[in-house]
Amino acid sequence: MYLADLARVMLRAGTLTFGGGNATSASIRRQMVDERGWLSGADFTLAFTLSRITPGTNLFACCSAVGYLVRGWTGALLCLLIASVPSSIVTTLLTLAMDRILRWPPATHLMHGAIAISVGLSLGGLWVLASPYLRQAPLLRGIVILTAGFALATWLSPIWVLAACAALGYLWPSEASPE
Repeated sequence: MYLADLARVMLRAGTLTFGGGNATSASIRRQMVDERGWLSGADFTLAFTLSRITPGTNLFACCSAVGYLVRGWTGALLCLLIASVPSSIVTTLLTLAMDRILRWPPATHLMHGAIAISVGLSLGGLWVLASPYLRQAPLLRGIVILTAGFALATWLSPIWVLAACAALGYLWPSEASPE
């Protein structure tokens, strides 16, 4: 696998995927694990999980970790730049234009639709990332549902929810991870 191949996958995921970090991470997983076989499911899950517990932008951390696992430090830097620079340029241009655009009433309705689409894409991406693990065991599905319910009902900081999940994971019997 060449750096140019890695760059194409990241550029495609970073510029053609909408819906936020989860949707983009799901697209990267599909490309690198399912379609190309550059990473195992366990390696991608490690990169994705570590990116969620590091400070900063999770998507950029995930891209960097995936790039590192595939091509070392060069891959990490390449993936970070390709994931961040194009989207930063587009975001800057859209931000500059938004004041004018939102003065037009139909644009406000389009923005509401775009928000709904983004939420749907994020939930779809979350499903792609979580479904291999949710299919493993009913107990695991129960833990996921209880954790989500607990987080939503208590409005605790995600750090405390992650700490509780880490404690459960530590106590959980070890099994082979899904591919």
